[in-house]
Amino acid sequence: MRRVTAHKWRPRLATIVVAILIMVMALPLVGLFFFRLYENQLIRQTEAELIAQGAALGAIYAQEVRDAGVAIEKLGAAVPADSATDPDSRYRPIEP
Repeated sequence: MRRVTAHKWRPRLATIVVAILIMVMALPLVGLFFFRLYENQLIRQTEAELIAQGAALGAIYAQEVRDAGVAIEKLGAAVPADSATDPDSRYRPIEP
């Protein structure tokens, strides 16, 4: 009597090798995509921290100048408010 057993499908060795090679090739591409997104997030976080630090330092400096009692004439000419938002300026920070 012959035993009747269900034959399991087993992939050929070439199929396994090709699948592994495809995964090994895809890994660096996925890594590049992931680290590109991560780098963008780090840049945005760093920019936000630098803007906050600049605002804090500006406020501290302004307070120290006011507390020092220096005459306004000795500080220099006042900067018009319009020049702070010059659209033709080379540097325009984008608030996060």
